[in-house]
Amino acid sequence: MITEQDNNIQQLRTEIEQRDYKIAEMDVKLAKLQVDIASKDDSIVTKSRIIAEKSQTIVERENEMNKAFFVAGTYDQLVNKGVLTKEGGFMGLSKNVAIRDDIKESNFTKLDMRNASKFPLNTKKAKLISEHPDNSYRLVEQNDKIAYLEIENPQEFWKLTKYVIIETK
Repeated sequence: MITEQDNNIQQLRTEIEQRDYKIAEMDVKLAKLQVDIASKDDSIVTKSRIIAEKSQTIVERENEMNKAFFVAGTYDQLVNKGVLTKEGGFMGLSKNVAIRDDIKESNFTKLDMRNASKFPLNTKKAKLISEHPDNSYRLVEQNDKIAYLEIENPQEFWKLTKYVIIETK
């Protein structure tokens, strides 16, 4: 009976050693999995940061692409702002009004072309100096004045230039 108990004890010790070995193996696997999880968490954080940075870059580029400029005024006001000039002609005669090549954006009202649909004018006469297709906008009259310029087809209106220059009288 003692021998049988010794054999049972020995068998139980062997099972305990095997279980201890399996537990040690599982501890190693668990530690490896924890390291893998921590690594993946770091990777997710890094990728999330990169995505956020790229999203910000996209927003900035979209804003830059949709930046437009508006100015309205009499001929003299537009010349004084450095927007218009007269060129050509002979001895001061028959000169043509032209947009200056070196215009400064600071002389314009900056706007987002995605949100710009009307430009207030409130004047007797208005002439669009910048080039825009005629079918892309209209001058809206109210109370015997041109109240505003309304963009009817934004895609066509902004196709040629991002500058809106209107001469008023």
